[in-house]
Amino acid sequence: MRKYAAYLHSVWFTQRNLARIFKHNTDYKDFFENLRTFDLREFVLDENRIALIMKSYSDFDVSSIDVALSQRKIKIVTIHDDEYPESLRFLHTPPFLLYVRWTLDNSKNLLSIVGSRKNTSYSHTTLRQFIPWLLRAGFSIVSWGAYWVDSIAHNLTLDNGWYTISVIWTGIDIDYPRINAVLYDKIIERWWAVLSVFRLWTLWERHNFPIRNEIIAWISKWTLITEAADKSWTLITARLALELNRDVFVVPGDISRESSLWTNSLLRDWLAKAVITYEDILIEYDLNSRSEDAKITQLSFEDPIEQGIHELLRENPLDASYITDKLNSDIRTISCKISMMEVNWIVRLWNWWLYHLNQ
Repeated sequence: MRKYAAYLHSVWFTQRNLARIFKHNTDYKDFFENLRTFDLREFVLDENRIALIMKSYSDFDVSSIDVALSQRKIKIVTIHDDEYPESLRFLHTPPFLLYVRWTLDNSKNLLSIVGSRKNTSYSHTTLRQFIPWLLRAGFSIVSWGAYWVDSIAHNLTLDNGWYTISVIWTGIDIDYPRINAVLYDKIIERWWAVLSVFRLWTLWERHNFPIRNEIIAWISKWTLITEAADKSWTLITARLALELNRDVFVVPGDISRESSLWTNSLLRDWLAKAVITYEDILIEYDLNSRSEDAKITQLSFEDPIEQGIHELLRENPLDASYITDKLNSDIRTISCKISMMEVNWIVRLWNWWLYHLNQ
């Protein structure tokens, strides 16, 4: 039973210790219950670690872990399980077990959204313009559940009814920052996921940050950064993503603001790709702004030319000249009709003077 792996983690076996001990064995229950019969030196544990483990084991109350796992609906996922994220297996030292509240969905295209805690309202405005459209294109959002950008990213994703993962830097039974307890509960209510690699009851520590950031970088296919001041933890995620050959997108910022110092530096050094609209990301991967499962609303038009424009744009974004030729019309008429359809929020001008449907 996987809960015994959590018991072992709680009595101060490290993730690396567990990976070594259970490399070819998954009988966590037998190992835990017969711990005193094993010579732990066989598993390359030093004497100090063994002494700490045995003292914790003697004082350990399994019921406290059982209560926490039950109350929080915490699932234990080990590296031997199919639900374990495939990308994490390629870490130099992958975490042996993950603590998950609800469900990991490894089929999602995960985009991490990160930013420093010194972010301004600029990040809020940017994410409100980006996230709804990125979700419609099939992206799902990963962030680290801290203040400001992280919370904004999660809440916007939840408001649009889409999948999000919050990777936290404490034990999964601890709500930190405390103000985000409501956010975590909202994520769970929607059957999305909160994830941690830290043992239960672990409080936040500075050395937890790079571990959490490494997990985010590895499980995400792409990273979007809105703002990052000097010495921001955001830069760790950016560096890790670049080392993994992941695409890093950056929103250019005001050069006079501290919160834009390192985002603009990433662009100056050609380490990231500048994006000023969500469409810049979609074009990068030749994605439509609709998810594959989205249904286009059937509209009725009194004007046959508007009906024709709508039919042409159902398949692909097109420019006005192409639409004019296909409908055997003139550019003035087509431009006028498209303008009216823009006013009614039926079509939208994309990059490169291409129009696409909003439905």
